[in-house]
Amino acid sequence: MKSKKSTPISILILIKIFLLQVNADLPYCEPCKEGFTKLADFFVEEENLDRQVQVLSAFICNDGDEACVTDIKTWWPGMAR
Repeated sequence: MKSKKSTPISILILIKIFLLQVNADLPYCEPCKEGFTKLADFFVEEENLDRQVQVLSAFICNDGDEACVTDIKTWWPGMAR
């Protein structure tokens, strides 16, 4: 049985959600929110999503299981966005 591990993308998504909840009236929060927004946007650019699919396929799919690779290619870009 495989254990579930947090991926960097899921952590960034959680951080982004948290930052959206932070009070926008605080002046020192704005640079952090802008920075994390840029970082999250970077991770969902098409070329970066392609690389994420490659990495996930290499680490998750046993011996290049084609069904596993196809599922990652199908579902990961939508989940990451």
